[in-house]
Amino acid sequence: LTYNCVDTNFFKKEKDLPRENYLVYLGRLNYNKGIDIAVRLSLESGIPLKIAGPVRFQETSALKLFKERVEPFLGGQIEYLGSVNDYEKRTLLSRAKALIVPNRWDEPFGIMNIEALACGTPIIATNKGSLKEIIIEGKTGILCNDFNQLLDAIRNVDSLSKNDCIADAEKRFSLKTYMHQTEKIYNAIIMNS
Repeated sequence: LTYNCVDTNFFKKEKDLPRENYLVYLGRLNYNKGIDIAVRLSLESGIPLKIAGPVRFQETSALKLFKERVEPFLGGQIEYLGSVNDYEKRTLLSRAKALIVPNRWDEPFGIMNIEALACGTPIIATNKGSLKEIIIEGKTGILCNDFNQLLDAIRNVDSLSKNDCIADAEKRFSLKTYMHQTEKIYNAIIMNS
């Protein structure tokens, strides 16, 4: 089995940055990815939210959702950063309390999840798609089946260790692991040819 990989030499906890009291949402701002749920979670938990990602204007439903369920709450504890580059993303993840992934769809494999783990940031997510494979429940993240569970997870996320997240990213999702697994697959194909 070969997973997508992340460059753990680049995506890593920035040592001089202390963990801060905010959640981060990374990715497109649309209904399937649950940006409106992320906003509600921030408002109801009282924990600030930093949102990084694009609103795709060709997705008219996404623009409508942004205007109605995100924009009115910006300022104060909810901040919209727009799209960020990898350096900004690494800093954002290194400082965050958790990455919040309130998906409504079965996403195949979101790279931002393993980037978060590599930066020592646990994931709070809906129990959908590849998240069940990426997150080690209660160790590198918390999988949730509804809004109330997401809210509880946010309140309990400090019990998760950044070191566990980093160790898991190194073990399962590093470039070195990816190359090793791919080599094994190629060798098996060659041996059976």
